[in-house]
Amino acid sequence: MHSIPLPMEPLLALGLALSAAGVGVLRATWGRRRHGLTALAWAALVVGTIASAAVAGAWGIAVAWLVATGIAAFLLAHAAATAPAGRAGNARDPLTTETWRFQASDLGRRLAVFALVVPVGFVAAQFLAFGAQAAARRAGWAEADTIVLMLILQPIAWTVLASVQISRRGPLRMIAPALVCAIVGTILWWPL
Repeated sequence: MHSIPLPMEPLLALGLALSAAGVGVLRATWGRRRHGLTALAWAALVVGTIASAAVAGAWGIAVAWLVATGIAAFLLAHAAATAPAGRAGNARDPLTTETWRFQASDLGRRLAVFALVVPVGFVAAQFLAFGAQAAARRAGWAEADTIVLMLILQPIAWTVLASVQISRRGPLRMIAPALVCAIVGTILWWPL
């Protein structure tokens, strides 16, 4: 078990500072067209994570992301506390704060989106995880390592797949990412 290095090593301090600064710059550029600063913020997060990992391994990565998450939570809480109450949005802009109204005609689309992201996405990610496990077994990995690979890969793959799916416009465009994930898993699973 790792303990907090005292005094803090300069490289770890730099990693934590870069992680905090990266989140701060991301928040400052949110919603603005400053692609260079946004890329710089992500680079700061990556370099901060790598610097923290170089000093303290997985513990350093965890602490760097804990700092980044804490800063993000603070910034979001501050934004929520200082936002003006009762802002009415534009009916044509889906990203406004206008209240959502249930429409029966939209129910089918919403159910399709849910079905594609949750059960279908889960199964596709599971196929990918099982395929990676089978490929690792064929490559000579130890049984315990293949199980851990499968258990770690499935939730990560499902999260990435769901993120890709919900960024698509409409349910029909959500099918392809799940299909690609399932096909790659099936190919990995299939013995060569």
